[in-house]
Amino acid sequence: MFWFDDEDFDDDGATNLEEFLGGSDPTDPTSLPGSSQLVITDARVQDGQFTLSFPVAPNRNYGLETSSDLDTWIPQPSAVFSENGATGSLTIPTGGQAKWFGRVVETEQ
Repeated sequence: MFWFDDEDFDDDGATNLEEFLGGSDPTDPTSLPGSSQLVITDARVQDGQFTLSFPVAPNRNYGLETSSDLDTWIPQPSAVFSENGATGSLTIPTGGQAKWFGRVVETEQ
C-alpha cells in the first residue's frame, strides 16, 4: 500500500507526513504528531491575549494553529513563542474573537 504524504489516512487532522515527522502512527487516529511529548498544560485568554503553555523538548520547533469550529485550523505565524526552562508558550492577540480553540504543532529542527 502507498500513502501520499499530504493525505490523512486515519482522518485525525494530521497529514501522513506530519505524523511521520512527529513520530506518530498515521494509521491510528489517537496517535498525533508529538503526542508522546507534547501536552498542553495551560490555555488562557487574558488581557486580549490567547496563550497555550506546554513542555518543550530539545531540537523541536513549535507553532500555533487556531480554529473557531475545531474543523478548520489556521496556522498563526505571528504567534510569539517564549521559553522558560522546560516550559514553552505561544501567544497571539485575540483580536476581539469570543471563542478560541488552539493547538500546538511540533516539528523537528
